[in-house]
Amino acid sequence: MTASYLQTLRLLNRDVRLFLVTAFLFGFGYAGIYFLLVNLYLLRLGYDLEFIGLFVATGALSFAVFSLPAGALCRRWGSRRTMIAGMIVFPIGLGLLALAALLPPGLRTPWLIFFCALRELGNALYMVGSSPFLMAVTSETERNHAFSVRSALTLLAGFAGSLIGGLLPGWSATLLDLRTEDPLAFLLPLLFAALIFIPGILALMATRPIETSAPPAPVDSPKERPPYRLIAPMAVVGFLYMIASAAGFSFYSVYMDAELSVSTEWIGTLAAIGQLLAFPMALTTPLWARRWGNDRVFVAIALGTAVSLLPLALLPHWGAAGLGIIGLIVLNAMAIPTISVFHQELVEDTWKPTMSGAFSMASALGWTAIAAVGGFLIEAWGYASFFLGSAGMTIVGTLFFAIYFRRVGGE
Repeated sequence: MTASYLQTLRLLNRDVRLFLVTAFLFGFGYAGIYFLLVNLYLLRLGYDLEFIGLFVATGALSFAVFSLPAGALCRRWGSRRTMIAGMIVFPIGLGLLALAALLPPGLRTPWLIFFCALRELGNALYMVGSSPFLMAVTSETERNHAFSVRSALTLLAGFAGSLIGGLLPGWSATLLDLRTEDPLAFLLPLLFAALIFIPGILALMATRPIETSAPPAPVDSPKERPPYRLIAPMAVVGFLYMIASAAGFSFYSVYMDAELSVSTEWIGTLAAIGQLLAFPMALTTPLWARRWGNDRVFVAIALGTAVSLLPLALLPHWGAAGLGIIGLIVLNAMAIPTISVFHQELVEDTWKPTMSGAFSMASALGWTAIAAVGGFLIEAWGYASFFLGSAGMTIVGTLFFAIYFRRVGGE
């Protein structure tokens, strides 16, 4: 089995490998350093929990708004050019956002909101284009492996980024002779996270110009009509599945910092452990998919994602919270490649960008919803009720997926 697995990995061509370079840098800079530090940066700028929730929601809503247009651009430009455009815009937004500490207090809020939205324009172009691109440059034999390696490398890079990111504010404070509570100690690490995307842009530009755009079909062609009976239910699944992950990823660092008094270094270490464990687990998804099918594997993973929120909800201890976030990271790394291959194989090539855009939009709307109201719900009901309710929503979405797409598969 191991020999067969490695032999399949050797089928990954040059374009896939260059894409994986970008995925690694994306994980290191964004999933690692940025995700760990940005909420702590906002706290040190004087913002409260409600604003942090709205800031996260702004990013998620911006991603959602730009996802369907990104799918349309993929059909017109091709997924490769769309991804390159996204990777140029993304670090510009991320880097300029980090400069908020240098501005007068009255200008910080609109600055943060605007460049958060710009960052997610680039993110949407990159993420929506990535699935059709991988579908175009792989065959059925190595497709699941390509998607799983992408997820695994992103998490491995996130492990390194979280581990180093937890140390960077201290190093920056020492270099600038500041206290670690000073927001300027977080500015240089966030700028560094933006700059490391430059090699990722060059890697994507080095891929071959492969045509993945879809020429217009004749008006009377069935392919001209979007398969809404597949796209709309997948959007519902994406929305509900993302609730549990959004609740955990958006608020765990604030929960551990403000509620449990856990140090930044230890928060980063726990996230890094999850990303390290996620690396080998993501690589196993093609094996499970081959045995059980992408749909059944996704159901099991999504239910596990909901269960991972229970330790955060029921046990107010850093160990339980760490266990929960590790579970979320590991299972999310397994879910993304599984559901990506599933929804891309549901539709004809001409509608793959639309499906990718719709699923991405709905997932981002789920993130937006929970991030926008999360701060207020936590203030009103507490962390336990917030995490329990989020887990319940994901369970509902998982059951809907299992019932609906079992019927579709039968047809």
